[in-house]
Amino acid sequence: VTSECLPTVLRCYDDHETQLSFAMKSAEGPLKQLLSDSIKHYLTQCKHFDLTKVSLVILGFEGFAGAVAMQRAQVKKVCKRHNGFSVGKSAGANWQRKKYDQPLVRDFLLDNGCWADVLETAVNYSSAIALWRDVKASMQRYWTEKDLKGWVGCHTSHQYQYGCCMYFTFGGVQQGPHDINTFLGLKQAATEAILRNGGSLSHHHGVGYEHVPWMQRYQGKGGLQMLQGLKKVLDPKGVCNPGKLLPPEGEEDGEQGDPKRQESML
Repeated sequence: VTSECLPTVLRCYDDHETQLSFAMKSAEGPLKQLLSDSIKHYLTQCKHFDLTKVSLVILGFEGFAGAVAMQRAQVKKVCKRHNGFSVGKSAGANWQRKKYDQPLVRDFLLDNGCWADVLETAVNYSSAIALWRDVKASMQRYWTEKDLKGWVGCHTSHQYQYGCCMYFTFGGVQQGPHDINTFLGLKQAATEAILRNGGSLSHHHGVGYEHVPWMQRYQGKGGLQMLQGLKKVLDPKGVCNPGKLLPPEGEEDGEQGDPKRQESML
């Protein structure tokens, strides 16, 4: 970004999502498997990479051949400067082929004793690393306090000149009817971490009833009043999605992020 070279696709996975990506890799033939093993050996033995701590970055370019070649050359210099190593086109091709499979993986987990969900935010680059660390630490702390185990990973899905979308995937083992409380507790912990690090309530999934308890804090009292006034003019009888964006009048100052309040909205 600082080099003013922004590929069409730039997805940066943290260590946990990189491990998940490796685990979901398609089966390979003997020759490809040999090549993959050789690359891993080179990275661990020659470059001294810890493959449990590496970050996978998927890059994609589009345009005329000359423009693509120029972008690739610029990005290659940036990656080399930060000790990056190209593993070829297979990771990108695998993502392109399987990018719509995630809902199927979620359904598979639900059928086999686990659950999973996602949350996302937009944040300036200056705050991105702090937000990423805080969200993951806050969610892990919640699991530890409840004597539960869970998993959370993150990747950047959209890049802009000054910031990016950070997309978190998290899940755990089904415990019974109280799983909704676990989800709401995790949602609260993550949202609080996002807001205290300057993130938005959402990047592209949208703001709905799960985020209503934070709307006044996020928009400010004046901003919320403006939205409420606009809704009164356009929807005086309140028939359009009541309670799905704005808190009911008189409840704007309710406890923000209260899991019980969230659960009552489900």
